[in-house]
Amino acid sequence: MNEVPHNTRKDETRRLMRYAAPYAGPLALGVLLLAVMAAVDGLTILSIRPAVDIVLNPGTLDQRLPLLTVPWGGPTLYLNSFVPARVHYVWSVFSIALLLLFLTKGLAEFFGTMLVQYVGLSAVTDLRNKAYARVIQQPVGFFHDNPVGRVMSAVMNDIEQLRSAFSDYLADFFRQVFTLTAFVAVLAVINWKMAVGSAVLIPVVVWPVGKLARRIRHSTERSRTGLADLSQILQETISGNRVVKAFGMEGFEIRKFREAGRKLLRENMRWIRALAGTSPLMDLLGAAVVCMLLLFARDEIRGGRMSTGIFFAFIFALFKAYEPVKRLGSIHQLFQQAIGTSA
Repeated sequence: MNEVPHNTRKDETRRLMRYAAPYAGPLALGVLLLAVMAAVDGLTILSIRPAVDIVLNPGTLDQRLPLLTVPWGGPTLYLNSFVPARVHYVWSVFSIALLLLFLTKGLAEFFGTMLVQYVGLSAVTDLRNKAYARVIQQPVGFFHDNPVGRVMSAVMNDIEQLRSAFSDYLADFFRQVFTLTAFVAVLAVINWKMAVGSAVLIPVVVWPVGKLARRIRHSTERSRTGLADLSQILQETISGNRVVKAFGMEGFEIRKFREAGRKLLRENMRWIRALAGTSPLMDLLGAAVVCMLLLFARDEIRGGRMSTGIFFAFIFALFKAYEPVKRLGSIHQLFQQAIGTSA
């Protein structure tokens, strides 16, 4: 199958996103809440440093828990700022502040996800209503030229594929983008040299992920055609069952249906193989980066230029940052799969 032009893919995406335009208000609020969730998630990662260097160190006399120092000579944000001033014991300060951070994150994530999901489901409902109205308004010749199975597959199955893209994938996309942005900022604040080193191998994975996404799109388009063929065979067999039985064609129809099912299976397995290849690539990247960071951090800690708490916070943030990278790759591929149903 010829590759779909890039401009055509962009036009299809814009056309689909127009259905979300009437719900711009709830969408904007949901996106804002997901951004708050990601920012708070980044602060919880930064709390690892004071937990290791101060809370778990019985010999320290410091009662302040530094969370973040703004680069280029900016002020320092302390966990103590999140609790009442009368609380001084470091364990109490850390525990109360951590609970408040997770409570804020949970509420922002819950309401943000609900709003984005509402926008997605509402957009798909409008799209389904428009598709049904358009089918009803077609002339009689349209129903003669287009088999019932294909029309039903387009209105029901294809739009159901888009439901996942609009609701589940859209909410997850914003969540992962903001989470990745927050973790990248945390990595840069903790140690920009290690952050740059961690990003060196990312282009090695971005290219094959993009190739896999295009393969998924093409396979999805062919799978849609195969599913419509199955629906058509089933519809013809049911509506013409008297003719089938009169001429003893049951075996022929069964073989025909099975062959169409095997073709659909082969197409589905193509995009499943492409989708399954993303995670191993990202895991290999993460293992290579961690090995390099261990070599660098060992000398830094030995020379007193980095504390153990800082290194733990960086490694934890790095692993957390790879999660949205992997998930965004999967979302891109799944979204391409859903877009393929509208081609």
